[in-house]
Amino acid sequence: NEGGSHWIQNVLANGEATLEIKGEVMQARGEFVADERERQMIFNLYKKDAKFFQSNFRLPLNSSEEELQKALSTRKFIRFHRK
Repeated sequence: NEGGSHWIQNVLANGEATLEIKGEVMQARGEFVADERERQMIFNLYKKDAKFFQSNFRLPLNSSEEELQKALSTRKFIRFHRK
């Protein structure tokens, strides 16, 4: 996500969220992923599904490395831990 969504801003401000994953509701603590190696790893996971990647990053997978890294630099990734 580009960081503009309200839920991301709320998690970053409050550190807590209610998640629903496959019908299971859980309380979680969220934190910003700042480590660049971890951010790159998450980005690479997105790249495993070209259609999903393109819909989330608005960029085709065959874009230049410069364009891909620019797309990565605009995203905030949140790590969740179940409470």
